[in-house]
Amino acid sequence: MRDVVHTLQLELADETRNLWRSLSLRVARHPSETVAMFHTRLIAWALFWSENLQLREGVCKGNEPALWEEDFTGQTKLWIDVGLPDMARLRHAISRAEEVVLVACPANETALAAWKGKLWKGRRFPRFILPPPAVIAALEDEQERRLEWHVHREADELTVSTPKGMHTGLLVEVQLT
Repeated sequence: MRDVVHTLQLELADETRNLWRSLSLRVARHPSETVAMFHTRLIAWALFWSENLQLREGVCKGNEPALWEEDFTGQTKLWIDVGLPDMARLRHAISRAEEVVLVACPANETALAAWKGKLWKGRRFPRFILPPPAVIAALEDEQERRLEWHVHREADELTVSTPKGMHTGLLVEVQLT
């Protein structure tokens, strides 16, 4: 099987960051990537969008982030992983980047409890973002190659509107200490 290339037309309104943009993105979905994981990756891109944010084409290989941002020297400022990576991968990310964010997929309390129980041995902890499970589930019906999303974020409320409907839920951010 081959990668499926999708085009995303995104209207982004992030009131938390005072950011409003019309964006277009061509992105590949690897055959092994679930629809939920793909949509979570796109939501992560919208939540952390900046002009310097880069999105990996398809599934990450080895110790690569799904999304990342570098400073002018080429050092990784922001490393974003999507899914539920193992501890070794997160420790690698923490050693390479100023800030590490994990956007969980599946985003549920069981996943969060598992991560809270891990030993973080040291200095820094990643930030954990749990996208609204109901929003991700609702978007699973949307598998067209051309996606049209309006993403609106205000504080911890996330709304994704598509031609098929509007989906709203709470975005949970956890900083382990």
